[in-house]
Amino acid sequence: MPLRMVRALNHFVGRFSHVIIALDNNFDAAAQFDSCVDATLLPPPYRGGGTVRAAFADARMLRRLRPDLLITYNWGAIEWAIANRLWRIAPHVHLEAGFGKERSPPRE
Repeated sequence: MPLRMVRALNHFVGRFSHVIIALDNNFDAAAQFDSCVDATLLPPPYRGGGTVRAAFADARMLRRLRPDLLITYNWGAIEWAIANRLWRIAPHVHLEAGFGKERSPPRE
């Protein structure tokens, strides 16, 4: 999914600015950005204390950033979806990419 997002941002280069928060703190895909992509890479807010506490932290960050559109993907971003759903900070698109090979059950 990160590489799909990179392709989308490269497609719209020069038309938008982006703030990217990698919840696993892995920004490797950003190396594939077109040099003209206006992107700020931020570490995730504090993680700890469970889903409710994370949703409050995410809501605070969303209020500070005031995005025009929130795009999240996969289950790891569920607290962001919850925060935005409860406080309606920005229009939201959530994507699911399925599971990678490492999460697939072994074939019999």
